[in-house]
Amino acid sequence: MAYHFIIIDDNKIDLLVAFKAIEMSHIEHGDIHQFQSGTDALAFIKTYKPKQKVIMLVDIQMPVMNGFQFMDEFEALPAKTKKLFHCMFLTSSSNDIDRLRAQKYPSIKSFLNKPFTSEVVAGIIKNLPA
Repeated sequence: MAYHFIIIDDNKIDLLVAFKAIEMSHIEHGDIHQFQSGTDALAFIKTYKPKQKVIMLVDIQMPVMNGFQFMDEFEALPAKTKKLFHCMFLTSSSNDIDRLRAQKYPSIKSFLNKPFTSEVVAGIIKNLPA
């Protein structure tokens, strides 16, 4: 099975690192969509019709719309849309308040710290619900 990804991060280097980690993980992957803003990602998600679940990685610290604001908007989407996504925060934050705040979002399944590596990708795939 091919896994699809959406990566939302304002930092181009972090986008590249995540993209390369997915490629180097040796998992079969499909689309890898990258966005530097939550607003662009939301516009895409509202029209995206994936055939299977999508792993979505969301940075917390972004200008204009941070990861929490993005998730507020995401959680307001229809249930049939939200169920297509396996969402995770991917952040450089080690702030316990951010971890606690992340727990309020039903769609967030994990809180991952950067750097994102191929081993992390493999762990995500291994732990995905069937």
